Amino acid sequence: MNYRLYIILIISLLVTGCLDCVIYHPDTMTPATSVLPFPAEDVFIHVNETVTLHSWFIPSQKSRFTLCYFHGNAGNIYDRIELLKLLHSIPLSIFIIDYRGYGKSSGKPGEKGLYEDAMAAWDYLTDVKKISPKNIILFGRSLGGPVVLYCASKTNPAGIIIDSSFTSIKSMVQYHSFRCISLFFKEKYQAIDYIQKITIPVLILHSGDDETVPFSMGQELYRQCPSNKKYFIELRGSHNNNFLVDAPLYRNSIKEFVLSLTSEE
Repeated sequence: MNYRLYIILIISLLVTGCLDCVIYHPDTMTPATSVLPFPAEDVFIHVNETVTLHSWFIPSQKSRFTLCYFHGNAGNIYDRIELLKLLHSIPLSIFIIDYRGYGKSSGKPGEKGLYEDAMAAWDYLTDVKKISPKNIILFGRSLGGPVVLYCASKTNPAGIIIDSSFTSIKSMVQYHSFRCISLFFKEKYQAIDYIQKITIPVLILHSGDDETVPFSMGQELYRQCPSNKKYFIELRGSHNNNFLVDAPLYRNSIKEFVLSLTSEE
């Protein structure tokens, strides 16, 4: 796309008030749990009169930890099956939600709404499933990073895992586009602010080959985190396939992190 067409597109988005819409790319097609390669329970969480979230609870009898997973800005939970298989094998129970507007979840995505979705997921695990916060690990990938950090700043999980996430929407827009464009985005997702409040154990995973979120943003999140127990793992692979390209390191890093949480008790 040449610069003239690019500028026209940006102006059109500004005029129509749809600039923030470029952040979200939901897919609303989600097959039944019967086609999954592991046992999963369909869960629907009623957030308010207009929003009901669809999620899967994937149990494991071999671990006391439940991983509460928040995915990136595109697709839905069904697109994460290969990753879920890897995480489940660690072993871990997994609870994964589709944000509002994604998959079978109703509503329209937005920053405030995604934060509400994260808190609703937390409340479901602690109030309905009766899982102790000491047994919950929050996991956020890409857009899920600031969502998890917001949730963690309001709760008390055992630990946090951040995969391929960014410092803020402003920084991402400036990295991929003209710096002035970032002034027109209402969505902030200030992960860099939230992580400065985190003192619990944190694992940050990021690929040096990431073409979407620069490696330096993962490093900056690590530097700004005040936790005395924080780890940074450099992976190989692109933004969307690091867990496949560097599968042994990816899996072992998470497994060791989980074991470190166990050893604290």
